[in-house]
Amino acid sequence: MKNDRFNKKEIKQFREMLKSGLKESKEELTTLNNLLADQKEYIKNSDMNYDADASKIRNREMLKNMRRRTKANNKDYKTALNKLENGTYGICEKSAKKISKERLFAMPQVKTRNLLK
Repeated sequence: MKNDRFNKKEIKQFREMLKSGLKESKEELTTLNNLLADQKEYIKNSDMNYDADASKIRNREMLKNMRRRTKANNKDYKTALNKLENGTYGICEKSAKKISKERLFAMPQVKTRNLLK
């Protein structure tokens, strides 16, 4: 399916932005996984008690949440790249209407026209 909405230059820009975003997101995921592994090892090898080290446990939960969001972001980048290749990029998943180019240039992995709707 050919995407008549974007010219070749725009498609190239979106592809580069998406690939760059995916690369950064993968690097962030690696960092988060390493931090979680370090914390897990620390907790395993220490005499932690919950009252004294609650902040470390809170930090671990925060890292897990960040990892969950980063994984979802990776998926969004991959989905957007696939949509770019099959000609369906820039179509809102909720309304099936076109997402503005301005919004796509700001957040190329976005799936919907508006976050408020």
